[in-house]
Amino acid sequence: SFDTTFVPVSPSFDCAKNPSRSEKIICANAILSKYDVVLYQNYKNIKERLEADNQKTLAAGNAHGSNSATLAKPCSIAPKP
Repeated sequence: SFDTTFVPVSPSFDCAKNPSRSEKIICANAILSKYDVVLYQNYKNIKERLEADNQKTLAAGNAHGSNSATLAKPCSIAPKP
């Protein structure tokens, strides 16, 4: 379950920079803003873990003389700036 205690939170993006329709809705709602931050933090954590795993895979491949380019590619998923 999510903690819905009211604490003013800004979303993970800048509401002043020409937000899309969905971003405007998130900016106008404190609970949605909080959920946006939680989702963004989870995204960043997962991306960091994937990148760390990727580096381990590349290192393991290099240690065994494998072609590291075929073992793994960097994570290219990025949030909207």
